[in-house]
Amino acid sequence: MIDEAHAAVLRALKDPDSAKFEDRLTHAFPKRGLVCGGQVNSKNSFGGYTGSQAYYYKQGEGAFLDEDSAAIPVIEACTAALSESAAAVRAEAERLSGKS
Repeated sequence: MIDEAHAAVLRALKDPDSAKFEDRLTHAFPKRGLVCGGQVNSKNSFGGYTGSQAYYYKQGEGAFLDEDSAAIPVIEACTAALSESAAAVRAEAERLSGKS
């Protein structure tokens, strides 16, 4: 799924050949068709690197860079997915520690 997100991000960039992905904090939620929190740095129209930008991806809708206001619903979906994931991890940790 992250490969799909990368391909979609590349299509959105001015200079896709210059893209440098930083995915150490990327979270994929295949059941929701989401990739959240990836970072990409690429060159702008003037040939200079823009600095890392967050990107979000939703299957069927494409990739959105953090600066794109159309990203808001996808960012909200990512926030919900990350929150649910964190709650599940906390619940499992409590269960394993015998606190549930």
